Amino acid sequence: AGVPLRLRTRADRVDNTVTRCIGYGRRERAGGLIVCNRAPYIATDQDLLERQFCAGIDVFAHESNRVAWQVAAALSSVLVVAWGTPRGSWWKSAKKYEQELLEPFGANVYSIGLLAKSGAPKHPLYLKADAPLLPFKRIL
Repeated sequence: AGVPLRLRTRADRVDNTVTRCIGYGRRERAGGLIVCNRAPYIATDQDLLERQFCAGIDVFAHESNRVAWQVAAALSSVLVVAWGTPRGSWWKSAKKYEQELLEPFGANVYSIGLLAKSGAPKHPLYLKADAPLLPFKRIL
């Protein structure tokens, strides 16, 4: 059930999430916007990611995603994380992977608004347009 899990290999369209990110970027007077997904797979149904993870598929580690993040780190001075609150056990395995992705940005990592109770940055679609940029401090 649900949409099949597939690897994102290119930008398919400007969706509502990217439109919100563009709005935050304009508000902050950003010189540009690079969008990278924390996990390289597209799944609007988190249960699908959970099933794949439980079946032994690493839903985070994919070379094309690592390269996208390396390019973003080379071209950006600030990183804004906004991946939303995940459910299931798959996201708990992401901490080491996240650390690797965030490391090149040093202290220049921010979230939009306060973090969720889980410690995850909130998703842009669930935030007010005036939510402030705040330093991201990962709760482990």
